[in-house]
Amino acid sequence: MHFPLQLRRTRPLTDVVIPHWTLFGWMTLIPETFIGVTLILGLGTRLGSLVAIGMAANITLSILNVPPSGAGPTRS
Repeated sequence: MHFPLQLRRTRPLTDVVIPHWTLFGWMTLIPETFIGVTLILGLGTRLGSLVAIGMAANITLSILNVPPSGAGPTRS
């Protein structure tokens, strides 16, 4: 038994993210570095915190419909 949502999510992963792995790595590294530098140095902390909230919201919204790790089909 497969979860329909899981099947829908694997297509963009295999077709878009994996072939452009380096691009997505940089798209993660740059905002996280910006957040860390702004919060540690105290320069632009409001902007850094807004970027951090945006990244946290993105992660939260992306995992809302993912089933728990133990929610697979039961074996008989």
